[in-house]
Amino acid sequence: MIDRSRNPITASSISLYIGFEECANYLVKSMGPVEGKEEELSVLLSEHGERFEQEILSQLKSDAAAFIDAEKKGEWELPDDFSDSLNTIREKIDQAATTALEEDGMVLVYQAPLRRRIGAWPVTGNSDLIAFWPEGDGLHAHVVEIKSSKDTQPHHEVQAAVYSLMLRDYLSISGFDANVEAGIVHRDSDALDATNPSTFPSINDLGVVEGDVNRLLREGGRMDELADADDVRYRLSGKCNYCLYNEDCFKQAVGDLDLALLGLTEGEQRVLEEHSIETVDELASLKRAPQNPKPWEYRELDSLREAKVQDLMNEPIIGDGLDDMVQNAQGVLGELYEDHPLTESKSYLRTLQGAGDGTLPKDQPTQSQYDKGDIEYEPGEMVRVYLYVRQDYMRDAVGLVAGRVTRTNYDGEPETFSELSESLPDDDEEKLRVERKLLKTSFRKLFKAIQTVADGRDEVPIHLYFYTRSERDWLVEGIKRHMQRWDSESLGAVRDLLGLRQAIDQPMVGILQDELRERYELKFTSTGLLPVLEGAYFYNCTCGCDGGFTRWEWKIEREDKPDIDLYNTFKPNFFNFRLPFKETDEGFTFQSVQDEDGWYPVRARFDSQFPLEYIWAAQGKLDLDWAGGDKQINEIQQYRWHDADKQDRRITPDDVELLGEELCRAIEHVERALGYNNEQYHNAYLGKKPIPLPELPSFTLGESDLRQASQDYIDLEHFSQRQEELRHYAKSPRERVRTGRTAIVRVKRTEQVGEKEQMLYGELVYDRREFANPSEIANSCRLKGSEGTTSGSRLIASHVEWNGEKYMHEDNKTPQTIEQGVPVEVVDIDIPDREIQIHLSEFAHGFHPGSNQYTDYDYVREHRAWHEDKHKAGERPYLVHFAPDDVIILDPQTDEWTAESGQTVYNSIEEKEVPIYESMEQLMEGSYE
Repeated sequence: MIDRSRNPITASSISLYIGFEECANYLVKSMGPVEGKEEELSVLLSEHGERFEQEILSQLKSDAAAFIDAEKKGEWELPDDFSDSLNTIREKIDQAATTALEEDGMVLVYQAPLRRRIGAWPVTGNSDLIAFWPEGDGLHAHVVEIKSSKDTQPHHEVQAAVYSLMLRDYLSISGFDANVEAGIVHRDSDALDATNPSTFPSINDLGVVEGDVNRLLREGGRMDELADADDVRYRLSGKCNYCLYNEDCFKQAVGDLDLALLGLTEGEQRVLEEHSIETVDELASLKRAPQNPKPWEYRELDSLREAKVQDLMNEPIIGDGLDDMVQNAQGVLGELYEDHPLTESKSYLRTLQGAGDGTLPKDQPTQSQYDKGDIEYEPGEMVRVYLYVRQDYMRDAVGLVAGRVTRTNYDGEPETFSELSESLPDDDEEKLRVERKLLKTSFRKLFKAIQTVADGRDEVPIHLYFYTRSERDWLVEGIKRHMQRWDSESLGAVRDLLGLRQAIDQPMVGILQDELRERYELKFTSTGLLPVLEGAYFYNCTCGCDGGFTRWEWKIEREDKPDIDLYNTFKPNFFNFRLPFKETDEGFTFQSVQDEDGWYPVRARFDSQFPLEYIWAAQGKLDLDWAGGDKQINEIQQYRWHDADKQDRRITPDDVELLGEELCRAIEHVERALGYNNEQYHNAYLGKKPIPLPELPSFTLGESDLRQASQDYIDLEHFSQRQEELRHYAKSPRERVRTGRTAIVRVKRTEQVGEKEQMLYGELVYDRREFANPSEIANSCRLKGSEGTTSGSRLIASHVEWNGEKYMHEDNKTPQTIEQGVPVEVVDIDIPDREIQIHLSEFAHGFHPGSNQYTDYDYVREHRAWHEDKHKAGERPYLVHFAPDDVIILDPQTDEWTAESGQTVYNSIEEKEVPIYESMEQLMEGSYE
């Protein structure tokens, strides 16, 4: 008998729970009614899935011994009550299995409704296809889930496993000796043949997947935990774009000021809640909001609740990420409250304090930056290319490419282009032809636009900007589909331009969303293009706006066509991401709002993609024949007409292309807005170099051999390691010490060893005012002394100061300055007694790479040198003197002398006979014998 305290749950809900990264809130909401908007699967996806199912069935029906359409009236009609239907289902399965054995052939059941208890939970669902056929002396039953995706996903297998468990149970009750398997058919699967059971795909280790399902649904399992919970943790992230409950979850999070608004993981939320931090305002109250944060101010935010801060910093999952969490909480509060005491709400995008230089190149470096670095272009001379890519996931092809090309010093208007796929063919060869034409036309226009904006220059630095990383990946994948089939210089040139990397050549691609997530204060949970535009004010923007990219920027006047309001035209499921809210005594509400306090993005927009339906409708592919009822008719009409009620003007391919162009302008606006007071917080030292324009359409990275591949590997490894260390240096001293990789030392005495060597004897400093648990922090120290032939930790040393007001050490240095500290080696370290011995070598006494004009180092930085004479050290900025009572901080080095030695070997390897190198080179070329 069914336990009435557990309502039946569907197999698809269990599957999507896994697909949505085991989102607890999704599963809870799928158990019962939800307030708010619940959208079904889009008409495009649902109808496309239906058509794909019918295509698969057409391969099978004619050769099957019997075909049963369980959806057909009178076939598998079941009682409404769950328990009453179980015997009917068993009888239907019994009949189908018996027919397969009697006919000695395959029997297919389409959309079989299954209901059964799995573990403690009643489960329902319609299996896409169940195939029965004789196997040896027994029966084979095969669950087939038909998915119109490109490949099999884990949650597809979970859904199939739910059905296989139920089916096996029914067959066992009826006494069949049955082998039950399950498999997934997707768009790239081989054709099925009802006369050849071996063509049916099977899930590897089906028993393992079924075990996962059983553990989820067992008595006291995860499903019971969530059903009994008063509240669950959930994370708002990119997965929410595809969830029908996303609007309800956003409203819930805003109303409760839930930590989910910050995009924190469930684990981070759990740790915060264990320390009585349960809401956004409680988190924001831990530290004082910076009035005007700067990316180069490498210091902690001022604590307001130091004891709580100390406790949280001791948690590994929080650690040195606390400041960013707090500042993001303050940013989110600032968008909900007009004047909140915990925030410094601003209309512009605020950087996270101490976020560093970032990954985007500076268009107009200052004179001081020119003096400090090797910058190879003049201010305002960089050609900036903003690209927008709309992927057609239905056809696995690029559907639209748009671009905007400009240069700060260029007097003309930006060059723009937008190319829409000319048709949407189903045939694979025709699909490739259409995509190839789209790419080649787009790239031809791109190169022409760059030449125009360069305005006669022979070479210019170029940088490409995408809003999301997915758009860059889709473009690269599209190019790869054609590189082997057609010899096209333009395709290869764009592929190689997109393949340039900072560690090897120069950075060529900037991903704005990555930059925003890592370096800027959160304003809204959704980090897609449209929500970010809401808070991206920049009064000196070059995109043509008046500082803010408001809805009026989407109204376009056209000379040869009617004017268009893109905001209203493409509002359904794109621009309609905000809803009015009002603050009440119980919190924020979105229900029946009058005299709203503001508008908030409560419909998930974590990317920049407009609905694909607009392209399909404009090209005539999506019409009313796709509709399965009045609701779908209304949905389709929204994608076909400027005004679905009037229906007096169709949305055309030109309209869609214009939307692509304007989205590129919006991307430019966001890139320009990443700064403050007319100053961009970009990186002047990324190594941008001019590219010869005559060579641009045939640009190539050249052929790669073993030497180049090995060199590239070393470069990438060194670059990755160095970036990790620079991020470490960007933290405050006490945050660095907590990692165990850094130590603060008070020098007790110095000892001269020979003429140019020195020993420092010091004590490790773990001040109780700076660390609530000094013993634990000390025991986490990972520095080591020299042992026999093994050297001790090689570090860099620089001075650090004690701030008596904040009770913490500060160095207020840039990561690059810290990196240039004096190289030292730990000789001995005694953690219990807090003692350390440090060796200053003769090598570090007078060496730094710039001191020898005949030596060029690639993997060793310039360092300051130590000197025993305090007065001489004070006269020269590159000399440092260490004396008793000095407090210094020891950090890991970025120098890699092993890589430097490898570089020397690679430079001479082709001039020598090295058997192992020659053998590896032959293996790489496929000529090894």
